[in-house]
Amino acid sequence: MGPASGTSILSQVYGFPNPSHSGTTFIHYRLSGDARAVRVKVLDPAGKVVAQPATGVADRLGSAEHAIAWNHASSASGVYLCRVEVESDRGVEVLFTKLAVTR
Repeated sequence: MGPASGTSILSQVYGFPNPSHSGTTFIHYRLSGDARAVRVKVLDPAGKVVAQPATGVADRLGSAEHAIAWNHASSASGVYLCRVEVESDRGVEVLFTKLAVTR
């Protein structure tokens, strides 16, 4: 079950640079409270997971903007969907953003 209305701690999920052609883009997300775990998945248009960049787990991640690098050097040009899942005392929250890769 997700958090109660108005108590969301996950916000502002985006990639930079976006579009990216350098081989690496950074997935940014903002937390407004403590999180137990953050899981990030990058999916292709068919919904297949193509990457799971390193994520923050175990130690609590506090209120701040965080970033995770995604090395997409071996990925084809196209639009990908990024899923960011945060687990906290308030429940599990999920946000999505689009990431574009160009060659």
